[in-house]
Parts: sequence; structure tokens; C-alpha cells
Amino acid sequence: VLVLIVAAPGPASPGVEPVVVLKQVLGLSEDQIASVQQLLEARQTAVAPLLGQLQLLEPQLGALLDSGSADPATVGELVLSIRALQMQAGQQHHAFAVAFRELLTPGQRTQLEAIEGVGAAVRAAEAIRLLGL
Repeated sequence: VLVLIVAAPGPASPGVEPVVVLKQVLGLSEDQIASVQQLLEARQTAVAPLLGQLQLLEPQLGALLDSGSADPATVGELVLSIRALQMQAGQQHHAFAVAFRELLTPGQRTQLEAIEGVGAAVRAAEAIRLLGL
């Protein structure tokens, strides 16, 4: 199963934009907010065509596999094309994340790391719950 590795996250809660939440929690300045908005727009501009190509290729691959007579070379080419697009999208997300962190003050970076740690703990708690522990 092929899964798109980059997706734009939705709002933290209905009607609340993630940038607004980060502004409140991290104490982002107006200049930082403007820079984050520019980074988001640049990422969207870079990733949109990649997602469009993926939306065309993934159904082609599915149809080819469902046909029962798929040429292995053609399947391989499609899989490699899809993977390359996914990697490009991942690189765009990584570049955004690095640039975002560079906008932060050392104190804001520390706060962000603490928040990320809480996120990891929440995921671990959910895994423990699912295991019935």
C-alpha cells in the first residue's frame, strides 16, 4: 500500500488555524507570523504540483495492478515515479520545518521541543492503551 507521506495538517481545533495556536503558545511576533505564512505559501506552491501528479499516478497503478495482466516493468516504473514524488514532497516539508525552526528564538525552540515531547508521550500512551496495558 502506497501512502502519501506529506499532508497539510488541518486546524488544531475547528475554526482555529495552527499558526494562531503557535502564536499564542510560543509567543510568535508579527514578523515571525508573516515569515511563517510565507514559508507555508512557498511549501504549498512547491507541493501542489507534486500532489497533483500523485493523484494521477496512484489510480493508474491501482488499475494496472487490478487488471491481472500488469507488465512488471510498467508497475515498477509507476512505483518508482510515485516514490520519487513522495520523496520530493517530503523534502519540501523538511525544508519548511528547518526554516520554521530557524525563525524561532532559543526559548521558543525549547518550548517547541517540549510540545513535541508531549506529542510523543500522547502517542505512546495511545499505543499502550491499544495493547491493553
